[in-house]
Amino acid sequence: MVAGGAVFFANAAGELVASDLRTGQGRWALRLDGSVLGSPAVAGHTLFVGTYEGTIFALSTSRGTTLWSASTQGAIFGAPAVVGSTVYVGNALGQLRAFDVASGRERWVFTGNGWFAGTPAAGEGLLFVGDHGGRFRAIDPARGTEVWGANAGGSVDPSPAVSGGWVFYGSDDGRIAAVQIKKVIPKWQTKLGAGVASSLGVAGGMVFAGCQDGQLYALDARTGAVRWTFLTDGPVSSSPAYAKGTLYFGSASGILYAVDAASGRELWHFAADGEILGAPVIAEGMVLFGTADGTLFALR
Repeated sequence: MVAGGAVFFANAAGELVASDLRTGQGRWALRLDGSVLGSPAVAGHTLFVGTYEGTIFALSTSRGTTLWSASTQGAIFGAPAVVGSTVYVGNALGQLRAFDVASGRERWVFTGNGWFAGTPAAGEGLLFVGDHGGRFRAIDPARGTEVWGANAGGSVDPSPAVSGGWVFYGSDDGRIAAVQIKKVIPKWQTKLGAGVASSLGVAGGMVFAGCQDGQLYALDARTGAVRWTFLTDGPVSSSPAYAKGTLYFGSASGILYAVDAASGRELWHFAADGEILGAPVIAEGMVLFGTADGTLFALR
């Protein structure tokens, strides 16, 4: 996560570090109460992060001081989502919880069919999230009630994506589905070669998804037809980042790839020292990403 001239990076050891974006020099570091498996989120001057111990922290971006913290009572796998004055986070108990951004006061709790591993996506006045029990839902963000839902063929652990009045989601049985939000009309469903492992990305009229078979798939957002695939040598749980016609993503084998978004042609790759599980970030002409061993890279 990049904000205010700093890059924020957390690791499985529970350490959260803020470094200067241009120089990489450390600004502050903080040891949390457990591993951080999802990316931090930023709203204004506040950084939100969840831990495996089930705590959501609100921290000052400039100093790393704790503004408030709250227990969700279950391990947090995904990144928090901030929409307006509310921050939303799911946990391993199958609960989606909403907290006031400023005070940390809990607003509501929604219980699903299984744990929530992904980050909720917002659009058209709704909140979208899937659970490990295989149900994808549209939630009223103010009340925490289900507006509509759909049963998927497998666990819906990856984060969905919203674009152009449609919501796209993937499941571990290898299906990608598109639903028109306002009319709740399924648009298409496409079966891929393996379970969807990454959060979805939408850009340039295409939907991008990394899968357990080591491939990144590009689908036509209108029809669901597969436009191209790109084969890596490890599962792709790193969500693709898009900038100026190029996709950046990593694989479990520790290689960061840059490919042409229109054709899937490889432009270059970089071999890192460890698994790349999270999404790269594009900022100030740099590609920033972290590895599972706690190393942060910045490439030009």
